[in-house]
Amino acid sequence: RVGRRRVNQSRIGRLSRIGARQDQAMRQAADEYGYCVRCGKEIGGKRLALDPATPLCLDCAALPPD
Repeated sequence: RVGRRRVNQSRIGRLSRIGARQDQAMRQAADEYGYCVRCGKEIGGKRLALDPATPLCLDCAALPPD
């Protein structure tokens, strides 16, 4: 049973990453890639290099969720 739980958590993590990449692709298609979805400011290049699928700038990522 423990092994099964790990597989399920792995699947959830994989689906989450796939969803983030889909969101990234949609933002790129809409010319919104590289801009924070919360405040609209440009996301820093270092942050995008670290996580290309991030939807938030560093300031908004530090805020509590809406």
